Amino acid sequence: MDIPVKHIINMKALSIKQPWAYLVASGHKKYETRSWATKYRGPVMIHSSAGLMTKLQKRTYERWIRDYGLNVDYQNYLYYGCIIGVATLADVCVINEQFTIDKLDGAYLSNKEYTFGDYSLPGRFAWEMKDAMMFDRSIPMKGNLGIWNYTPNSEQTLLSMYEAYKALKNIPG
Repeated sequence: MDIPVKHIINMKALSIKQPWAYLVASGHKKYETRSWATKYRGPVMIHSSAGLMTKLQKRTYERWIRDYGLNVDYQNYLYYGCIIGVATLADVCVINEQFTIDKLDGAYLSNKEYTFGDYSLPGRFAWEMKDAMMFDRSIPMKGNLGIWNYTPNSEQTLLSMYEAYKALKNIPG
């Protein structure tokens, strides 16, 4: 098997707290909101940070499951301290009045999407995430702040990353 190791080892990763990591990797959340911007565009591994949800976050997530029909058992699907999926960071937009008008009036932001992010003004950024894909198995790994370089820690992890790379590039089996 010809594995393009340079593409896999050079992949970027982004640590996100649960339940937002799951929402991004599963495609339920199209915009990851941040207090900072990045010039990077391209594939990014979705890393679920190790910090557990607070009781308030857990109750909020349970309400989202009910209100938006997510049909997810958070005890079985919200992994911590691991890579859980991959997405393409397509764009980063400044959240300002024009963004809010364009996205809300243009129906880009559903009520669900708006609920899942922090669109407060000023100084927030909306990272547009496309082609999200959850992995069949999570890959335990320590995360970092910001966008960081992913380094496989075993041959099995490398093979898992190759599967993700093939899926992103639409490479057959």
